[in-house]
Amino acid sequence: YRKIWPHPPVPPPELEADDVLAALAVSGPFAMYLRRGSTLDDFADLHGGVTQDDLVIDMRCFDAYEPKPDLVAPGGLAVFAVEGERLRTRSVLFEGRFHVVGETSFDRASRALLCALNTHLTTMFHNVTLHLAYVTPMAVASTNELDPDHPIRRLLHPAFHTTLIGNYELARFQVVGARSFATTLFSHDYSTLVT
Repeated sequence: YRKIWPHPPVPPPELEADDVLAALAVSGPFAMYLRRGSTLDDFADLHGGVTQDDLVIDMRCFDAYEPKPDLVAPGGLAVFAVEGERLRTRSVLFEGRFHVVGETSFDRASRALLCALNTHLTTMFHNVTLHLAYVTPMAVASTNELDPDHPIRRLLHPAFHTTLIGNYELARFQVVGARSFATTLFSHDYSTLVT
């Protein structure tokens, strides 16, 4: 950044928060990940680290995949409590233990969780699920199944062609290949991302 811009990027003041995880947990698309601690399949095994009234964001789906050498695996389980009218982060379960807010290890654990959220939302949910799995079949089906003069096909056809071009670029440049955007940006190698 310093080569192309004299000042490094900083978050805008309106996004500053004393509790970044809690702020994200109730903001934008990240709110879809928030759920009650009691809904966790392994709730009873967490030995009081999560209560029934806690809210959680569970990114432990990444635990099964090794990161690239010398990188930390994304993942974790963020635990939130409601204090008054605010959500507050209590801890992050990462690498087998709860890292409590204020501990020196909490920063690393929360960064791994943020990395997991970013990877899941952009690569798994947005790119793969939304673009490639939902929108592409709709575009193909409307082209194959609706007559050219059908009002829905005429309405959606230009948008679908733009979408298919974008999805081709997405698959080719962001998801596929050892030098793809996702492979070079995120913590996992190409074969792991494909898996």
